[in-house]
Amino acid sequence: MKSITASILFRIASLLLLSYFWWIGVGSFGEEKFVYLTNWVMTLNIGLAAHALMPSQTKFLNLFQSTYLSIASLNIFIVMLYWGLRAADPSFLGVDTTEWSIFYWVWDVYLHLVMMTFVLIEVLLLSTRRSPIMPAYVCLVVVFIGYIVYLEMYVSQVFDSPCGSLGCGFPYPFLNELDYSGRAIFYGGVWLLGSCIFFVVSVCDRFINRSRH
Repeated sequence: MKSITASILFRIASLLLLSYFWWIGVGSFGEEKFVYLTNWVMTLNIGLAAHALMPSQTKFLNLFQSTYLSIASLNIFIVMLYWGLRAADPSFLGVDTTEWSIFYWVWDVYLHLVMMTFVLIEVLLLSTRRSPIMPAYVCLVVVFIGYIVYLEMYVSQVFDSPCGSLGCGFPYPFLNELDYSGRAIFYGGVWLLGSCIFFVVSVCDRFINRSRH
């Protein structure tokens, strides 16, 4: 009984935190902030957190369980890419911490570390809802392709900043330094990295939860 209560409290806390940071980071800004993949993933995380609070017998939106592994993989992908690019050169992401307040540091760490941790705890340790491999991978690919198409066909055409030597409008400055072929290579690497992460998460899920599924 205590473990059930603790898991419910964890899920409520997770949903409240996500909702709060989503509102101040996306909801209050609208489309301008929705150009970032992190905010796409945070929106998916809210759906996962809300779904996790539903009774397992609930048939409504039961299809959402097929996204669990893909959402967990996307969270890891975001963290790896963000901190990797930031370590290489903060200007790749347009990050300048010189005037950041304590709150902005907390917000940044939540988005690019704590949020992922909450999702992994839910998907790998708490949830007993099995996520089918192929539908989950399809969801991952759909998000990747959808975001790339959104960047290429809409964002880069509508927004005129930031700008680089080869283009304008892409939310991540380093993309404005790449031509079409350069971005295509980068997107291919993104797909490969995301697929590898998905494979590792799927194996971990099966290993950790084999006695519960």
